[in-house]
Amino acid sequence: MYLRARPLELEAEKFVVVLNKKDADELDVKPLDRVELRIGKENIMAIVNLSEHFIFEGEIGVYNRFQKEFNIRGGERIKVSRSDPPESIMFIRKKLYGKILKPEEIRMIIKDVVDQKLSSIELTAFVTSLHNHGMTMGETASLSTAMAMTGETLKLGKKQIYDKHPWGVYQVTRRPCSSCQRLLQQALPYPRRVPGQ
Repeated sequence: MYLRARPLELEAEKFVVVLNKKDADELDVKPLDRVELRIGKENIMAIVNLSEHFIFEGEIGVYNRFQKEFNIRGGERIKVSRSDPPESIMFIRKKLYGKILKPEEIRMIIKDVVDQKLSSIELTAFVTSLHNHGMTMGETASLSTAMAMTGETLKLGKKQIYDKHPWGVYQVTRRPCSSCQRLLQQALPYPRRVPGQ
């Protein structure tokens, strides 16, 4: 489906678009579902908001961030299609049920946090699951490693530098990205032992 871009003077940290309810029904998407936008040669995933009157049928409301990053002009035709949610949502749900996450599942969640593919609600669910169920030492190590690997690399030469954290001493080679730092501050003031371990 092709929709005409309608620039909106609205800000959002994540890629968000607003669809008319009739267009959303045709695409079979609901609020907070994902759509894929074809802009030039790029495919971009965006989170859906809906409107019945503010955005007209055949239009797609585009937030400021989209306009600036992809140079979108009013009236520009954008190909829009339904997109599956990020796989990491299944792993967040798994943790909400108190299950232990594998290192690759944690890496996928953190990658989607950094790539801003998760909505604020989904990120809140992840932080809540960590608070409610705690983390094993393995999960804590995997989370720390995943956050470090998504951050900026420091060039330290041959000299090794170590940093002490409440849950251990780690060799410093990377700094977590800002999204990961916020996640750590909210979820991990200290590691919690999972009962029975």
